[in-house]
Amino acid sequence: MVMDFVDGRIFSGSQGVDIFCHYWKPQQQSGEKPRGLVFMAHGLFEYCGTDKTLIDALIGAGYFVFGHDHSGHGKSGGIKGQVISIDHYVTDVLAHVEVVKQKFPGLPVFIVGHSMGGTITLLAALEQPQLFRGVVLVAPFIIENPEAASPLKKFLARHLSKIAPNLGMVNLNNDHLTFNREVVERFNTDPLIFRDKVTIGTGYALLQAIEKLGPRIKDIRFPFLCIHGDADKMADVRGARLLENTPSTDKTISIYPNAYHRVQDEPNGVGEKCVAEVLSWISARS
Repeated sequence: MVMDFVDGRIFSGSQGVDIFCHYWKPQQQSGEKPRGLVFMAHGLFEYCGTDKTLIDALIGAGYFVFGHDHSGHGKSGGIKGQVISIDHYVTDVLAHVEVVKQKFPGLPVFIVGHSMGGTITLLAALEQPQLFRGVVLVAPFIIENPEAASPLKKFLARHLSKIAPNLGMVNLNNDHLTFNREVVERFNTDPLIFRDKVTIGTGYALLQAIEKLGPRIKDIRFPFLCIHGDADKMADVRGARLLENTPSTDKTISIYPNAYHRVQDEPNGVGEKCVAEVLSWISARS
């Protein structure tokens, strides 16, 4: 595991592959401590640096931001675009957070998860809630979108995952990420973003993850902020509304009207509002 927090360092993940790490340090006077630690959990086919606007806001506010590319994503090892099990990702996140936390004793730790990263974030916080002062979710994948996961596709994922896990099943439509055309173009051209079809194996791993998460939503007692666009065509906004029923006494659920999947990147001031809400929520609990 990483002990020297330099961007690009590698640790061996739970699947035995090299995990590429990212660290963003705030500008500080000598001997000054960060306000807190924030782990960034990225979404499917992305990598840890895709949320630069949010990362820049956090480091500008004095937070030490860190994360890694999940196995099969970005610069990490593994079969590109292939998710074997979300459980492996959860294990890697918890291990990474634990090591960084030990280097900064006494500082509050937050975790921010977008899309599939939101699924990972919730499962990680449910497993070790004592690690985190608070949880931030942006368009978390809690319920599959019926447009993307038809009954036929779910049937194929369940029954073919063991015999044909690498068979391509469906393409993600980047036009549904955000109304910000500049961001869509970046996702269409960034060489670190995987753009092939979602495989049957990956689809099944995601289904397994949300089936595991569903019954545990009633156990969520940790503080959380959930932001979701009501026009999201990738992660169903009903998942965010499910979180209203959790027993947490510190929960904020913000539904952004007419926003797509990457609320943090939406144009016309929506993205800026999302980033400001995340920063305000974390700052109030630091």
